Amino acid sequence: MISIEDKLSKRFRSGGCGNLSPEETAPPPYWKPEAGFVSSLRWFVQARHHACTVCELRFSRTEFHPPMRPRNIIDIRTHESFARGHLPYSTSIPADELQERLLEMPPPVEDPLTLLGESEDHISAAQQLLVEKGWELSAVFSEVDVRDDLISTDPSVQCWRPNDFLECVIEELKDRLPAVGVAIDYGCGSGRDVVYLAQRLKGWRVIGVDNHSNALARAERLARRYGVDVEFICQDLRKDPNLNTTADLVHGCRFLSRPLLVYCKHEVLKDDGLFVWSTFADGVENPAPPYRTSRRLVQGELKRLFPDEELEEIHYSRGTLTTRQKPVPAEFFAGRKKPARTEGNPAITNALETERHERA
Repeated sequence: MISIEDKLSKRFRSGGCGNLSPEETAPPPYWKPEAGFVSSLRWFVQARHHACTVCELRFSRTEFHPPMRPRNIIDIRTHESFARGHLPYSTSIPADELQERLLEMPPPVEDPLTLLGESEDHISAAQQLLVEKGWELSAVFSEVDVRDDLISTDPSVQCWRPNDFLECVIEELKDRLPAVGVAIDYGCGSGRDVVYLAQRLKGWRVIGVDNHSNALARAERLARRYGVDVEFICQDLRKDPNLNTTADLVHGCRFLSRPLLVYCKHEVLKDDGLFVWSTFADGVENPAPPYRTSRRLVQGELKRLFPDEELEEIHYSRGTLTTRQKPVPAEFFAGRKKPARTEGNPAITNALETERHERA
């Protein structure tokens, strides 16, 4: 059994089974219909309870764990067929919608998918598309293979998710956040993180910012599909970070603009506001983008940008983020802003004035 102290020294791991013995981690024969798909699925969920993604933070001497996630079962039958009955924990994405809804799939490098279709002919094109895009399929079923297990009429399961670090922080600290507030996701891309924030922070104003209009269009579609209100802004944050608002929560992932981080610290983040950021960092040899050193943190840079006298550190670690299916070194930082004390401190006052002058 791995101790909590040992886990705290490690980066979060996706889908590992570090807490289980080799016998316990042996996969069930879920690819064989005669083995009983539903019973195998229950085994998997139970195993995930012990071996879920590990992301433990320390705050007020509390250790945090992210929520468990069941296996990803993608049902590409029609909406009508899905409504009549489906496998438990399934996600409904009909074959004719699959191409435009790839955003709603889990990352390709993580848990393999189970695919269910009307027939072998029906699923061949979907299988080819998913494999070409990098997904691994652990099991492929036609409807007749699992007809007796199509017993669930529950709603479709949401299988996409935000980045692990953001989810871990929000799920464990959400009870400490105010009932209303403003959250900003900088470099929101196609919107998984910002839509997740809107789902979890009911009553908040949630803003997503990016300079890629096509990505924002995908983010808007995701927000509409999941019924949340998000304000999307198309803006080049490296040229102009000003959104004319302050925030109770600032988040960024896979995005680095050092002037933006300084601006957020002094001009955007409110006192007691939560700052959550994870992005790529220098390694011995980065195996995938970003290759430009200006787009990568140097070791410990986030800690130096947000020293203890300005932010109360909740978590800091080095680990990896996956890009192009390769792990790239990264840093993960979360902190809470301390009330400003600029009176009688000319160094802080001068720094603020210098930043304002440079922006002007």
